[in-house]
Amino acid sequence: MRPALSTLWGGFLTGLIGHSSAFLIHPYPTGVKATGAFNWTEIPPSRELQYHKCYGSFECARLEVPLDWSNLSNPRSIVLAVTRLPAVVDVGDESFGGTVIINPGGPSGSGVATVLWSGKSIQNVLDGDKHFEILSFDPRGVQFSTPSLACFENDTLRYTLDLLGAGAGSLESNQYALDVKWGIDKSLGLLCAQTSKGRFSDGSTIRQFVSTALVAHDMVEIVDQVDAHLRRQLSSRGSNQKNQQSVLSAKSNEDPPLLNYWGLSYGSYLGNTFASMFPHRIGRMVLDGVVDADDYAATGWTTNLQDNNKTWTKFFEYCFEAGTKCALSNAEITGPEEMRTQVENFLHGLKNNPMPLVQNDNAYILTYLNMKSIIHIHLYQPIQLWPLLALVLKALMEQDVYSAISAWKSWKSWSFPELPDFAPLLPNAPHIPMLSDVFMAQDLPLPTNYPWQLESGISILCGDGDDITSRSKRDFTEYLDLLQSQSPLIGSIWAEITLHCVHWPSDVRPSAKNRFTGPFQSNLSDYDPRGSPLLLIGNTADPVTPVRNAIKMAERHEGSVVFTQDMPGHCAGTTNPSVCTFGILKRFFAHGELPDAGLVCQAAVKPWDI
Repeated sequence: MRPALSTLWGGFLTGLIGHSSAFLIHPYPTGVKATGAFNWTEIPPSRELQYHKCYGSFECARLEVPLDWSNLSNPRSIVLAVTRLPAVVDVGDESFGGTVIINPGGPSGSGVATVLWSGKSIQNVLDGDKHFEILSFDPRGVQFSTPSLACFENDTLRYTLDLLGAGAGSLESNQYALDVKWGIDKSLGLLCAQTSKGRFSDGSTIRQFVSTALVAHDMVEIVDQVDAHLRRQLSSRGSNQKNQQSVLSAKSNEDPPLLNYWGLSYGSYLGNTFASMFPHRIGRMVLDGVVDADDYAATGWTTNLQDNNKTWTKFFEYCFEAGTKCALSNAEITGPEEMRTQVENFLHGLKNNPMPLVQNDNAYILTYLNMKSIIHIHLYQPIQLWPLLALVLKALMEQDVYSAISAWKSWKSWSFPELPDFAPLLPNAPHIPMLSDVFMAQDLPLPTNYPWQLESGISILCGDGDDITSRSKRDFTEYLDLLQSQSPLIGSIWAEITLHCVHWPSDVRPSAKNRFTGPFQSNLSDYDPRGSPLLLIGNTADPVTPVRNAIKMAERHEGSVVFTQDMPGHCAGTTNPSVCTFGILKRFFAHGELPDAGLVCQAAVKPWDI
């Protein structure tokens, strides 16, 4: 979640991870304007969904909802940006399956951007004998929803603070790194508590009203408004409501419409929260790359990295198996362990000897923290990113800057640009500014990230979690040691997520009535007869959400089923293709059909097969 790491690979990774915190991977950088950008302010906010054509084949709306669902006497409101990709059939067609709402994770991820980039990919996976419209929204404070969660008046100063953290190095490297980052996060907490941005006339602030529990309330309203809009469409066309999938719409005025939902990573926490608060509104719900809700609500983030080392191991096993297709392959290497040793020797050498790099009359530096962060990001998406990681590592180990940059320049053509994948956001992706000129010639056809994404993520996750402001540096050092023991490669990067929360002031936290901390559970007796038990997905080598989390959470929701993908990478989404998984998703959303418990799906391809 921390923005950091000013040096060489920032320009490259800016294209991958966006500015500051988590972002869906796209082959484009921060700061480049989208071509034909849509002006959201031209859409008047409304208490009902009023769609406007946007971004070509999409439709956008701005939905006004109460600021505080626990106190409806509060007259203030927020405005949610909503985007949908209509179904390929008319809503009056008997094969119309309804609306599937998606969330890409983060927290702080833009559902709008995700639908625009990945909606067609999702639709292709889910459509079969039923055809779905794909919808998402920017949660409170995120990107196109208003008011924003930005704390800084000047984006350049946010960037400057990033650079200070970058210069301090990796948390485990020395006390100075912790001292500097401790001070940076304290400064950020004070800023967000004192800023006039996002502040209402009564002195309250938007940061107090962005909890996941309030977003779950917003989703109830969205489902209701989607149903109301559908009814208006059908009424205007004289269509018969009974042709619609009952999971989407109410059968009568007494039956509430139900939620169809697919959430990745943090999106699984949002879905889990919704299912626990509103089980009677569940239609079809898929939790993919499952977060341990108890750990998240405790501001722990200690149940994420248990399989991280397994993912790293798989990278070398698959690379060695691919032979000469993998850039790290060498006839003299006898096995994946030797290949790993060579890479880790290079990585560890950067601790005391950062690599100077010169390109296009500019000088950069590659540090140990930079390289760890690059690896961390690439572990999320094996099919798309592992061949690239191997190329970059090979070039860097040979100090061949030109080849490394050439690999990045060509990356966008590898990642299926005509049909971008539905992928999880990165919950801990340091900002690494550098070589943005590699990509600056590119025009963006669609929106990507936004400058205040760091503040959005912190406001949501620190507010959702228990207050940990009493934690001392000594306490934090013990916490860091725990995460390092789970993953020596990623532990210190992951620890920076909660370091923000150590300094998150009480006056920007949500009230107790606007937090949901459990129990995370549901019973079949709570469900509408039209709904289905939950479907949970876990990968056997997920770098940040081990499959054990899915198993634990499934035990809380009666009748739910977990199935496993035997593959590395974070979440299923559409980035880790499996014929087995895609078939399950089609049948589940169309008919509520659950797979057999314990089913293991195999990957359709491996990283170097394409």
